[in-house]
Amino acid sequence: MSGRENLLKLSSTEARVIAEELHHPVIEARELLTRIENGDPLIYDHVAIAGDIDNSRLDLPLIHCERPAGQEATAAVVASKIQIRNCKFLGNVNFLRALKLLIK
Repeated sequence: MSGRENLLKLSSTEARVIAEELHHPVIEARELLTRIENGDPLIYDHVAIAGDIDNSRLDLPLIHCERPAGQEATAAVVASKIQIRNCKFLGNVNFLRALKLLIK
């Protein structure tokens, strides 16, 4: 099993200890999810994100999408500006079927 797979199975307390050893402040995943759901920007650099991020559990607007070969699907619309750089994820991340709106 790789180190990353082991890291994903850590408890919140264990994840915090590792984040502190890396000298990264810890941000709870639920804070990011709340910001996404509210449409607020997410701009993070050099932090550890503890917990799972799963956009399928958020109350986001859905749109209908056509895909190649006649497949149909829905996508969750994410309006938040998201910049996550040089961060450590201490949990699972799922942005499956998320669509980012490009607003200029």
